Amino acid sequence: MSYDATFDVRPDDNRVFEFDCDKMDELQGGDTIVSAAVTGAGLTIGTPAIVASKNSSTAARQVNCQIRGFTVSTNYDVKLDVTTSSGAVKDYLLQFKCGT
Repeated sequence: MSYDATFDVRPDDNRVFEFDCDKMDELQGGDTIVSAAVTGAGLTIGTPAIVASKNSSTAARQVNCQIRGFTVSTNYDVKLDVTTSSGAVKDYLLQFKCGT
């Protein structure tokens, strides 16, 4: 399985993760993100927020989402689904590896 990104986390992590989608082809062409969903089994996942990317002043190019509930020595697959203003859909597969 190929992941778009991997994050090392700890059991006590309770933070907002930032998913920069700025390099998505459609966003390079001027689209913006109009909706995003973050899903993953065994975790508590907050409501995603669509914001401007840190790498760009253009609004709606990044998704921020609070994720918590990690267990020691467990890997989690998390899916980020993004839809742009032109209707393009991109699915990102993310892996979270929880150490000690």
